[in-house]
Amino acid sequence: MKISENRTIEDRLETIETEVHQIKMMFIQYLSGQKNLASDDTEILMNVKDVARFLKVETAFVYTACNKGEIPFLKIGKLYKFKKTDVLKWLEKEKNNKPVDVEAYVNSYLQKNILKG
Repeated sequence: MKISENRTIEDRLETIETEVHQIKMMFIQYLSGQKNLASDDTEILMNVKDVARFLKVETAFVYTACNKGEIPFLKIGKLYKFKKTDVLKWLEKEKNNKPVDVEAYVNSYLQKNILKG
């Protein structure tokens, strides 16, 4: 695994923590005989920072998309978790949506929020 020099120590530690957790889960599955380690149906869960990094956006964007119900997620306690396959499907769907017409958006905003002078 190549570590980018631009990443903070916290980001690096979080990545290590995530990978250690995944290894622990794999051992638990292996020892309990629930799943074959080589199977493709093991789904990797990502957190908000992972998704933001993957999409190259700020974490606030991911939280906003969750609150609007735009991006599929699982909520475990207070934590937002994302299946990578769901994020990829959502991204593909978003790619096919029409772009926002800025002129129409500004005109709509101004009509709703006319300033009285």
